[in-house]
Amino acid sequence: MRNLSIKRQLWIALALILMALLAIWSVERYYQSRALDAFGARETLATLENEMLSLRRAEKDFLARKSLAYVDRFEAIYQAYEADLNQLRAAMRDMGMAVTDLDTVAEGFASYRTSFLSVVEKQKRIGLDHEDGLYGALRSAAHAVEQVVADYPALMSSLLMLRRHEKDFMLRRLDKYAQRYMTHLSEFRGQLFMSDIDSAVLAPAQAALRDYSSAFQDLIQAERDIGLDHESGLHGAMRSTIHDAEAAFSSLRDQLDARLDGYINEVTRLATAIVLIMGALITAVLVWVIRDLSRSFSHATSRARALAGGDWHTPVQARRQDEVGELLRALDHMRVEVLQRAMVLEADNQVKGLLGELGQLLQGVKETGQLAEDLVRFITPLLKCQVGTVYSLEEGALRFRAGYGIESADVRQRVFEPGDGLVGQVAINQDIMRITDVPPGYLNISSGTGSTTPAEITLVPLIWNGQLYGVIELASLALLDDDALRFLREAEEPIAVALNACQVREEMGKVLEEAWETTDLLEKQKAETEAARQTLQEQAQKLQASEEELRVQQEELQAQQEELRVTNEELEAQARLLHERTRELERTNQALRQNRGG
Repeated sequence: MRNLSIKRQLWIALALILMALLAIWSVERYYQSRALDAFGARETLATLENEMLSLRRAEKDFLARKSLAYVDRFEAIYQAYEADLNQLRAAMRDMGMAVTDLDTVAEGFASYRTSFLSVVEKQKRIGLDHEDGLYGALRSAAHAVEQVVADYPALMSSLLMLRRHEKDFMLRRLDKYAQRYMTHLSEFRGQLFMSDIDSAVLAPAQAALRDYSSAFQDLIQAERDIGLDHESGLHGAMRSTIHDAEAAFSSLRDQLDARLDGYINEVTRLATAIVLIMGALITAVLVWVIRDLSRSFSHATSRARALAGGDWHTPVQARRQDEVGELLRALDHMRVEVLQRAMVLEADNQVKGLLGELGQLLQGVKETGQLAEDLVRFITPLLKCQVGTVYSLEEGALRFRAGYGIESADVRQRVFEPGDGLVGQVAINQDIMRITDVPPGYLNISSGTGSTTPAEITLVPLIWNGQLYGVIELASLALLDDDALRFLREAEEPIAVALNACQVREEMGKVLEEAWETTDLLEKQKAETEAARQTLQEQAQKLQASEEELRVQQEELQAQQEELRVTNEELEAQARLLHERTRELERTNQALRQNRGG
């Protein structure tokens, strides 16, 4: 076989497979024919079982509703039942099964039919409604008695009680109501005899009462014959026959099920053999194909083309240990390296894009509170956090400036000294702090429907040139990924620069406001003017230092540089203006002194 070409090997394999399939098909057809006979017998048996239930239902419907339509339905079902029974008998004989149990079932159901028809005949005599049979005779006799005693209230009341016992017996079919009837009948007869009814009326009343009593006794006897319960009379006989027939049917069903299970197991073994043969054939074909190097090279070529087309996520399978396997593993290694570099580049571009958006947010002349509010509203949802706060360093303490998702008013009033709490500890450590095991009740993330403890709390110090300007605290339901932490680390410095610029502008604003107030009080505030001048000089020196630091930061944040430069120039102009005003004030003071000395 090794000297044959791949094409010839495939043709030989195809011929072997076709031969095996033909043999398997022939055997399977034989067993399928036998299994179909067995399943046909099982379906006929299921039909017989349903027809048996339908016969019982027609019986119950007739006993409950007293309608001959259910008798006709019973007969129709029984005819179908006999036809299916004969069909099952033929199928069992074809399968070589004994039909003794089936004959027992047929005899049992024939007896059941005979018992049911006897019950029907007896019920016809009793009556199918209140106007028929013994029911009608009883009703007519009762009405005859009622017509005679209708004008005598006492007798009418006793007769109504007698009718009540009659109805109770007819409804409940219990002997105690018949005995009550007979007892009350004797009382009614005595009451009728002792009444003051005219003799001409008394004789017809007694005759009607005798007819009524005789009709009721005939009804009692007929009901006892048909059976006052399920265990007596014709009902008991019918119940006994159907139970015997059902027991024989159950035995027949078990016998047939056992035989059918044997057929099914045989077919199952055949199917297993077919699967094993097919598996062996397929395994042989696969061995031949795997040995063919051209197919392996074709696979390697297709994977290389797929990689060239951009399919970098589908792994390259390399099960061979030869040169083809090495080639496939090299392709997969290249695919992994390209994917990793692409992921790094994508993450880097994403972080740079977020830093660009942050730079646009930091531009403009803003107060510290407004800047903090913009920062927390931008960073918290950007990093998929649910709670965020911004603290700024003012007068040596970290003060709350803005919050996101904060409910408690106490949080907005908090002030942390360095080393006080986690916020103060981060200010001292000057490094990001992550808390992933948050105790219950330490901080809750709340919504309109509930609250829960965050999965992580992250505190980020805002540092520029080794100096702390604030702290950002974030809480999230999920842990922050590496890209989010990288963004926070690279965003520390520009945020700190922006906070510093806001604080410098606020301090210069305060100084300018104080300087303008001092110009209105020249004579009375001379000492304060000198102090303000010194303060302005110190602020000018601080402004110059900030301008030098901002110039260094200008290379990293070009978008902020222009804004800060304009701001610094405005501050310097205002400082020079104040300085000139101060000199003018000094010259004015000297002139005033000279005038006073002259």
